[in-house]
Amino acid sequence: MLSVSGPSVVHADALDLSRVRESMRRAVEDLRPCVEAHHLGEGRYVVTLEVDGAGRVRHVLIEESPADLGLAAVACMESVFRALTFPSVSDPTRRPIRRDEPVSHLPPRHRSIEGITIHYPFFVVTVRAPGSVTQIRF
Repeated sequence: MLSVSGPSVVHADALDLSRVRESMRRAVEDLRPCVEAHHLGEGRYVVTLEVDGAGRVRHVLIEESPADLGLAAVACMESVFRALTFPSVSDPTRRPIRRDEPVSHLPPRHRSIEGITIHYPFFVVTVRAPGSVTQIRF
């Protein structure tokens, strides 16, 4: 389950969780070369990303894995997640308001967000068939 945390006061459209979720799903699919090259074990992984207000990933932490990961495996996984970008959440007042968008009644000083933290679990599964196929599920 995707978990996103940030300040307690957030503009309703500042965090579009569906866009965050979709970015994370794409990143997990992009992990396939890391899984195959470093022979990552089957099981549950949890990654935590610290994202700045401009939507850039500033810090990546692999919080959970089914076995100890080597430095090369961690570096490979981190590079995939660092390449992500997310919608800016720093100041929703700087972008044009869409016609169907609700207007915030919060003062501008309460709309600014320094960043968010994303916790995302995913699973690496090997499907046994005529040929072994590695799948990554979320």
